[in-house]
Amino acid sequence: MNGIMQSEHEQFIRQMRPAAQHLESLGEGDFNEVISVEDEVFRFPKTQEGRNMLRFDAAILEKLSGKMSLQIPEVREIAGDGSYGIFTYVPGQVRSSKEIMTFTAEQKQLLAKTVANCMREINSALSTHEVATITKQYLPGRETEAEYYESIPKRYAQTPHHDLYVSYYDKYQMQQHKTGEPDEIVIYGDYHYGNMLFNEANELVGLIDFADLGIGTPVHDLRQLYRLGEGIVQAVIDELHGDLGNINLEQVRLLAILHEISVLMRPESQPPNDNPRADLSRQLLGQCLGERWEQEYQRRLS
Repeated sequence: MNGIMQSEHEQFIRQMRPAAQHLESLGEGDFNEVISVEDEVFRFPKTQEGRNMLRFDAAILEKLSGKMSLQIPEVREIAGDGSYGIFTYVPGQVRSSKEIMTFTAEQKQLLAKTVANCMREINSALSTHEVATITKQYLPGRETEAEYYESIPKRYAQTPHHDLYVSYYDKYQMQQHKTGEPDEIVIYGDYHYGNMLFNEANELVGLIDFADLGIGTPVHDLRQLYRLGEGIVQAVIDELHGDLGNINLEQVRLLAILHEISVLMRPESQPPNDNPRADLSRQLLGQCLGERWEQEYQRRLS
């Protein structure tokens, strides 16, 4: 047995799968403890919000079952109260953002083609009405992507990076006005490298964690991919051939910047907290705005 897991979860799994030989903790996040058991994954939510997200994730996966080219988890069992969920294990390897950025040009192009196809398939399998209905059932208080970014200035009005956020939000809105706001679609919402599974040839073969699926625009869906370089984002836009509406690369870039600033404005990112996620945001903003972006911002304020 590898990793560390809560004893009550181990006992529960032993009762459910008495013949299991291999249990491994896959980590404990804000909402779940995740344990692999042979060819299955057990998820144990830590909060009521986590239980609601688990049931939402399961409902979405059942709608997508058999309709995706990529391997995605299949639902084996969900507790009625959302206290646990059992899913199939999706094989593949996680590549770090640095590893993905060193892919060959051909590998990056194939990744872009696969992501574009995934975006199409999700929107063929699910309508915005269906997603809105499922969201209302399990996560009635969830904001849309657009509502989230609009709310940040009021939500974190007293934080040091407030004015920087407002300035880039204004630029984002101006770019939207200039190029047009894309239509709302169903977005996967979490193209984070930790959710993408690759084979030995660096081909994207699997996708996990559908709890952030929702309603937004293609710009919202591509925002996280911008961390891997704008070349991959542009390649996805090209591969879509306008199928999901007009997508402007500059809008994606500005939204990527907005998101990282918003991370710095969250309470857990404020001193004296030591938040690795905030450190990552500073690093990513350095890539977009120059390494001395924060010093320049402070200089303009003084």
